[in-house]
Parts: sequence; structure tokens; C-alpha cells
Amino acid sequence: MPPALLTASLALFTLIAGCAHVSKTAGPSDPLRGARHFVLESFDFSGCHVGHQTEAEYLADKSDLQRQRWEADKAEIARLYLAALARRSSQRGLDIVPAPAPGPGYLILRPVITFIEPGKFTRSRNSNTQMQMKLVIADGQGGQVGHVPLAAHTLSSSGNPSISDRLYQTGSRLGAATARYLFRRTGAAR
Repeated sequence: MPPALLTASLALFTLIAGCAHVSKTAGPSDPLRGARHFVLESFDFSGCHVGHQTEAEYLADKSDLQRQRWEADKAEIARLYLAALARRSSQRGLDIVPAPAPGPGYLILRPVITFIEPGKFTRSRNSNTQMQMKLVIADGQGGQVGHVPLAAHTLSSSGNPSISDRLYQTGSRLGAATARYLFRRTGAAR
């Protein structure tokens, strides 16, 4: 797929995915309406595909050092996601903390990463870094309140040739997309 078409498709998916529940559930009867306290569980990468492979297949031909770097990249993605989500959310009165919940009254956010395209930068061919996730929202007893697919991407360019840096930027963008989704669902949108 040509890079321009891929970028446009991903942008449209992000727009649609970020709005998936808004038109049907945002309103007075929405269970998230007025919620202000959330706990973020650890990222779930268990069903993640990396490119066209499962994560296990992707890692199969990597060296020990490359596997260690991949795990470090995933940890940094999660850290930057939480930082972006917490920073943006606090500006609108939402409290996002890492698990475990500090007390009752917190809704649970479960980020399930379903797809990562690390992307590449070469002189002859570039592909963007992409990440897709399903955000599951549960009540304090673990019962599902809702879920939404979210996606983000980062362009691959000579100004941004590092896969790790693009993964980190994409994780941060997913955090920002999650915050926008929560703003709409909780009524915290301006």
C-alpha cells in the first residue's frame, strides 16, 4: 500500500475508532458520565501481532540483546502512554493512576495492544510506525463497562529514523487519544 494511502487510512481509522462509542453512549445514561477516577492496569501484549507475525514469531529470529531491547521498548511505551494520559487528563479534572487502585470508586482501564508495526526508515523505502489497541473499561468489580479500538502512528523520516523513538512517540499519542476518548465519555470535554 502506498505510504500516503496508508497514512490516510490510519488517520481515518483513528478518527472513527476514537469516536466509536460517543454517538451511542455519551450522554446522561452513559455509565462513564461524570466518572473522574481511573486506574490503569498493565499493558496486555499477549495477543499482539508485530507486522504480519505474532510477537513470538517476530522475536524468534532476534538475538538475546534484541529481545531485551524489545521488552525495554514495550515498558517505555507503557510509561509514556501513562504519562501522556495522566498529563492530559489532569488538565480536565480526571485522575489516572497506575494499578492498583488507591481506594474504592475507581474505574479500571485495561489497554490491550493488538498490533504494532515498528516501521522502517531506509533511503529507498519508509514505512510508518503504527500501534492499535483495544481499551477495555471495567468497574471496580471487574465487570466490563465498555471498550473502544484506538490507534496512533508516527511518520518515518530522516528526522525520525529510530524505531524505538517512533514507538515511544506512538505510545504517547495513544495516551493522548485515550484521554480525548475519556473526555467525551465522561463529559470532561470543553
